Amino acid sequence: MENLVRKDNIVSLGWRHVVCPLAKHADAFSWITFVVFLGLVVVAGVLRFIGNGESESFYATHYAAFWYGAWGLLVLSTIGPIFNIASSRREVPLGVLIGVGTCHVLVFILMSVIVLVQAKKPEAVTGLLAAVAAAVMVGIGWVVQYQSGARASRRAHTFNVLMQSRLSVEFQNHVRSRIKNYPAGVEISAEDARLFYKAGLVEAQASMSRKLKDDLIHAKNEHHEEIKKAYDTEMELLVSKYESLQSIKYLLNFYEFICAGLRMKELDEPLLRATLSDVAVGLYRDTLHIRLHAQKHQPDAFTELDRRMPRNKWLEIEVPAFSKPDGK
Repeated sequence: MENLVRKDNIVSLGWRHVVCPLAKHADAFSWITFVVFLGLVVVAGVLRFIGNGESESFYATHYAAFWYGAWGLLVLSTIGPIFNIASSRREVPLGVLIGVGTCHVLVFILMSVIVLVQAKKPEAVTGLLAAVAAAVMVGIGWVVQYQSGARASRRAHTFNVLMQSRLSVEFQNHVRSRIKNYPAGVEISAEDARLFYKAGLVEAQASMSRKLKDDLIHAKNEHHEEIKKAYDTEMELLVSKYESLQSIKYLLNFYEFICAGLRMKELDEPLLRATLSDVAVGLYRDTLHIRLHAQKHQPDAFTELDRRMPRNKWLEIEVPAFSKPDGK
């Protein structure tokens, strides 16, 4: 049975994806400017429809300044929040820009109609609407071109990253080194995770050397050669595990870079989801103790992976912001 996606109306979409983000990122100056805009509209409306005497004469002289000044304040009140949203998301908030731009255009048309009627030039309304329609078409063309260019750039960059990882001899060597001791699906133990750094290897080798000396002291001479061979085998395995963990470090850093690129909208998520999601999520699950050990030394280690992987975001089908059910 197909999942039914709730279709939101324009009011709920505008409230959730335009008004709420603007209000959340508005600074004090923007709020003050918006309140002054509302006050000026109320004053202009009162003077326009119920004014008398001197107030009516004052409005008749300055009606254009009232309405266009109010519109200018409305535009000014939205500039700050839009810049704050862009800074927070690290991208141009096209959805907010489209909503705010549409609101500005509609308010401008309404106020222009009031001004033109007040100036007794109703025939100019047709020319105004034609000019606005042309401007809107130009704006739509710019948005489409921008999105197409950004999408093409992301896909090209993503394709280059994927091809370099597939064709890179170094990358493939690290993959082979990893599976030598820790194939996919095998969780790395907390004890082995200590070998993630060179200091852990040195400490483990020193511990084994002390154990060897102790064993040789308590063993008979005829068993010394056997004990040394067992020690050499364990030491070789220890070094091999260390080398495999260095390859895992390389792979984790690679996927950390991928996650950072996805968060900053520099890489194409659908393409990466289709090609790398299972591998990335599997590696993340197998390296729990490694990541915990690394974060004891470097608190910011693999934080991009931690932002994305616990919710399996590489595996879910993401819906565009204006179509997400329940605003999630």
